Amino acid sequence: MINNTMKILFTMTFSMMTIWCAPVHATDTSLNEEVLQQLKELSADIRDLKSEVSVIKHEVTEIKSDIGKLTKSPQARKAPVVSKIETGDAPRLGDDNAKVAILEFTDFECPFCARHHKQTFSKLDTNYVKTGKIQYIAMDFPLSFHRNAEAASITARCAGKQGRYWQMHHALFENQRQFSPPFFKAQAAELELDAEKFNDCINDPEQKALVQKDFNMGKKFGVSGTPAFFIGRIKDGVMTDMQSLSGAQPYEHFTKIVDELLK
Repeated sequence: MINNTMKILFTMTFSMMTIWCAPVHATDTSLNEEVLQQLKELSADIRDLKSEVSVIKHEVTEIKSDIGKLTKSPQARKAPVVSKIETGDAPRLGDDNAKVAILEFTDFECPFCARHHKQTFSKLDTNYVKTGKIQYIAMDFPLSFHRNAEAASITARCAGKQGRYWQMHHALFENQRQFSPPFFKAQAAELELDAEKFNDCINDPEQKALVQKDFNMGKKFGVSGTPAFFIGRIKDGVMTDMQSLSGAQPYEHFTKIVDELLK
């Protein structure tokens, strides 16, 4: 089904390119530039589409795997029971005394995570985090088919070592198409991080191990895709009474759970 969809979409794309690539006079510079700009935008849209299709393929594979387990063992029918999550020193925003928290398992290269960041996170930050009602906690869950996701997680962690985690968090989600080692270093310079300390940090094996630790925790709690959220009460860094959400959900889905917990 996905392959057929891709064939149709690429057929449409090439048809559109034929229209946009119609001959133009060499002297008509402005028209040439307009056509090139439109082609660049079209190419970017195709990249986004391919990334989202990759996510769908991954989730389909996970579903097939789960179905296989269910048919083999009655014990596998029991979903992971998450009674508590120890958040440790994971990056967080908000009042330390807030009684409710949202924990996000995120992948910086995931288009759905970027959508959540741009459409929902900012509202939660304004209305709940900055008003002292909740804490917002981030944990890493870089998916294997996103080749720059782990490096991006390490980049954010190393920015956090210098007190700039959330600034880097924002910059990464705003610039997913530019991910590369030179971009990560350039962004560190943009945030005025100490270059030597930053370079030492991103080359430190411990940072990769910490990212993997978050990933393993997510798997333990049943996370298979991103973004994935746990929303519950928090005390002394331990979350309890949790509900979960998966995917880039509307703002109202979060507020319904949070407001009930705040009561």
